[in-house]
Amino acid sequence: MFVADYDARFAAWRWNDSAPLLLRSSDSGAFDPWLTGDRLWIQEYSARGFRLHNTENVNPEYARTTSVALAADPQIISWKTPERVVSGDVTEYTPWKTLRPYFWLPYFNSTDAGTDFGVSLMGSDALGRHAYEVAVSTGVDGTGANAYLAYQYQRWILSYQRDNELYDFDIFSSDYTVIRSDEWMLQRLWLTSGLNEELGLHAAIRGERLRFSQVESNVVISGDDEYSEYVPGLALTYSPAQDLLHAPGGYGFSGQALIEDYSLLNDDFDGGRVQLEGRYMWDIAGRHLLELDILLGAASAEVPGWDLGGVPPRDDYGLFGRDQFSLRGFGNGEQFGRFVERERLVLATQLTEINRGLGLLPLAIGDVEAALFIERGRAWSNSDDPDAVMGAGLELRFNTITGYRLVAPLVFGVAKGLSGEGADSQTYVNFQLPL
Repeated sequence: MFVADYDARFAAWRWNDSAPLLLRSSDSGAFDPWLTGDRLWIQEYSARGFRLHNTENVNPEYARTTSVALAADPQIISWKTPERVVSGDVTEYTPWKTLRPYFWLPYFNSTDAGTDFGVSLMGSDALGRHAYEVAVSTGVDGTGANAYLAYQYQRWILSYQRDNELYDFDIFSSDYTVIRSDEWMLQRLWLTSGLNEELGLHAAIRGERLRFSQVESNVVISGDDEYSEYVPGLALTYSPAQDLLHAPGGYGFSGQALIEDYSLLNDDFDGGRVQLEGRYMWDIAGRHLLELDILLGAASAEVPGWDLGGVPPRDDYGLFGRDQFSLRGFGNGEQFGRFVERERLVLATQLTEINRGLGLLPLAIGDVEAALFIERGRAWSNSDDPDAVMGAGLELRFNTITGYRLVAPLVFGVAKGLSGEGADSQTYVNFQLPL
């Protein structure tokens, strides 16, 4: 299927043998047609803004199941393909003319522990060989600036990230301890693949420097107040899961296994870390999704372990260098240790489809989703074995469409700790991409 204006009107067409077959015409701009079952979807633009239009009147030859004829009479228009014309000398492709930033996105994240806001710029060249992102944000409570810089060339990614993490070690103090981390990482994705590219092997090397930039008045730091590490790693991913066009649909299994070696490039560490994660999605009748996620991790005695607690995104969307895992209803770093396990069960549903834009501005709202979740987890060491903690909550997600194509969720969430030390009530808001 494609869009063309053969008869001076924008229309969606299907190529039928040797000629185009009209599916739907529009008085204004029409883009990106696709089919789901017996429904034809198309993006339309007019003086009133963006609209995502769908109809059940789809050509029966092309739909999988339908008994409805086309609303407009099919029109076959004779079309002769023009001969190839070269208007100038052939030159080598260079990315520089099209490598400018193409859009920007706001960043906003607010929890009980603080509020961050900022902006990110993204761009790529015309062929998609080069891509980059620059994101900066700051906390209103003066914790310092955060930054994320990334450049990707095909399967290579070079990134730098600075974070200021808040920890509440002293529950009787109104202050927070702030740990600043500076991390760079070089990744090589898809070293090799198999099983129809559902199985992939990836590699990375990262360096990180952590230090205490602020300490609560009643907290005493024992030992060094900063340290550095350089860690190579390998990851194996397996993802035969399928995503559906309607939100929040999907079904099937996906998983990953990660190993990181701290002893190869560091004199102060001896050993490594292993991390396993598996996720299964069930597509329930209607527009509903049930998802189960299980995470396990183990570290040697002389290497850094993991922190557990806080709200997403944290490190939930990363592959390498994951030191912290979210568990809503508890503060950042509520538990930490050499071993970690977390289980998460999510029931998500689509509440409605708005599919409307804000006039001619490049901003629209597509689906509105709600999700109920319950989470349980524990982080421990041989010398410190706390009980597992459990939290639950509700999220309301507005899938905004930025730049006419990019889905960036605006999320409102509430969570409450159900059991375990440090259980608390939380509210959070964020607007960002799961990068």
